[in-house]
Amino acid sequence: MARKSKPKLSETPPPEELEPEIPLETYVDDDISDLESLSLESELPESETEEELTEEGNEEKKLGIRQIIILSALGFFSFLLFIIVTFPLNETVRTILYGISRESGIVIDSKEINVSILGEKSFESIVIQFPNGLFLKSDELHINTSLVALWDAKIDGDLVANFLRLEFSDLSLFWKEVRIASKLTGLEDKATRWTGEIELDWRDGKINDSPEYPLVGSLKGREFKRGNLILKIRSGKAIIEKGTIDSSIAKISISGSIRLLDKVLQSQLDLKLCALLTEAFQVERPDLAGMVTLLPQENGRVCVPIRGSLQSPKLELPNLGAGSAPALQD
Repeated sequence: MARKSKPKLSETPPPEELEPEIPLETYVDDDISDLESLSLESELPESETEEELTEEGNEEKKLGIRQIIILSALGFFSFLLFIIVTFPLNETVRTILYGISRESGIVIDSKEINVSILGEKSFESIVIQFPNGLFLKSDELHINTSLVALWDAKIDGDLVANFLRLEFSDLSLFWKEVRIASKLTGLEDKATRWTGEIELDWRDGKINDSPEYPLVGSLKGREFKRGNLILKIRSGKAIIEKGTIDSSIAKISISGSIRLLDKVLQSQLDLKLCALLTEAFQVERPDLAGMVTLLPQENGRVCVPIRGSLQSPKLELPNLGAGSAPALQD
């Protein structure tokens, strides 16, 4: 009999090798470390953003402060400009002139006053009358000087008087234009402490009325076309550096000095006047042309001293006596 063979058991494949089990705590620790790293990575841009925001905030704050300063300065200067433009300087000046008139007895009045702090000052139909009777009137008076300088007792500018008339006693003079350029300091003190320079120019002058003077008689109708006078003031003296007058009678030059006193009209004169008579006047007054030959001569010109004071000048005429102008009493 055939041997029955035992049935073969089917071979089962070997079981796959299982990975070792990882404890749950390990997964938890890994997740926590991942979260921490993510949080650190997210915190870095946030800190950078905060710094950027802080810098921007500081810049905005600086800009804000700068804008505030600029706006404040603009506001202040706008307010100052408004005050300058609207301040009633004209009436203020009129009030000041009225106060001067009351204190000094010198009457100063003007029909119209136009005063600007930064610009020119003008007076229309201005009249100045002194207690001694001296009268000045100008149709237009323009002053170009700083009010700040005047407040500080200084003068640095020009004065132009159009159609100026001077009257005193029997003397009446007229100028179409008189220009005075001056630079003076120390005006708050007495005249003996003044320092500076004055230049006086005039044109188209005429004597409208005149008293009788020794030798020449009346000067009514005589013209003095142009004139220039430069004074240097220092150490209580006014020194005439240049003085010329071109008149219808003679061409005149003046030199010398004026010793200033506290009362200006009493200042003492030490001057020399030299004159060369015009041909027309010599023909008109041959008697006077002969007389002047008796006076001292320098370079063909008659030269005589002038003494006395500003209010009462005296023309010393050797061999012919002395003449004096009308006195300007205090």
